[in-house]
Amino acid sequence: MDWNAVTLFLLATFGTISLVTTQLITLAKQLPELVDALRKLRESFRGGGSGGTA
Repeated sequence: MDWNAVTLFLLATFGTISLVTTQLITLAKQLPELVDALRKLRESFRGGGSGGTA
């Protein structure tokens, strides 16, 4: 294994870690909105919706 392969491997590894971390942070920031949307969906299926008024 030469230095080019080691360098490419490290770049790919850190790039993947960076991408996964960014996606997890984005998901964590949107989680409250997602939970609220799922709660509203569940209420609408049960017939307990507020009729679209806020």
